[in-house]
Amino acid sequence: MPWRKVACPPLRGRVVLVSLFVGADGRGWSDEEIARHLASLGRAARWMEQEAGRYGVEASVGTADVYFQVDGGETPDIDMVVAQSGGEVGLFEAEMTVRALTLMSRAAAELGVRDAVDFVQEVAARLPGTTVAWLLHLRLAGRSYAVPLDRTELDGVSLAFCHARQANFTEPLIRPPVPRAGVLAHEVLHLFGAEDKYGWPLSHFPPRSVSRRDVMRLDSERLTDLRVDPLTASELGWAPSPGRWDRED
Repeated sequence: MPWRKVACPPLRGRVVLVSLFVGADGRGWSDEEIARHLASLGRAARWMEQEAGRYGVEASVGTADVYFQVDGGETPDIDMVVAQSGGEVGLFEAEMTVRALTLMSRAAAELGVRDAVDFVQEVAARLPGTTVAWLLHLRLAGRSYAVPLDRTELDGVSLAFCHARQANFTEPLIRPPVPRAGVLAHEVLHLFGAEDKYGWPLSHFPPRSVSRRDVMRLDSERLTDLRVDPLTASELGWAPSPGRWDRED
């Protein structure tokens, strides 16, 4: 898929987080599992509001009153590539973005909507004056990641692709799903322009612009340990840029 550059929206004003729960390998999400994940997402939403307030920005972030759920299919075979994520280079799954968008379109069709674009537009039309951020919760273990607007040419489609448990590669879920509010916040912030900061030494960034508590480093997954530091705040449209950022490639 040829990517085109589209600016991510700033995290300001009214933002609604919409969840799509996708089952896998013949097993869907239980009501209890969904409730735990939505509660965790609610904590992440309140945390984002508080962090915006620290920079004097008005942001009303909340979860949608409804969620969507489909059964999903079998765990796919995955090809591997050497790639960079943040400051780390290693083996990652190939075509992760294409896989996420394809899965969302299939889920939309199962719900009676033509494709992901129509799905997103139909929901957005019911929430005028609101920025909608989508989370696709997959009932598999794997590496969560985001597909922001600057990585897709599907009109208005961006989403955070969140696995039920953390693993380096996609694999069947053996233990129960574990909601992680810190990871959910990290992936949602990607949709608004925040970039990964893990894998780099703190000296890589402008002085006092990134600390070990920055949410985009994810040195911890506990929201109480995390915050939005100045460089990430500038990427979200909350603050001016703290200075030049030279990558040490």
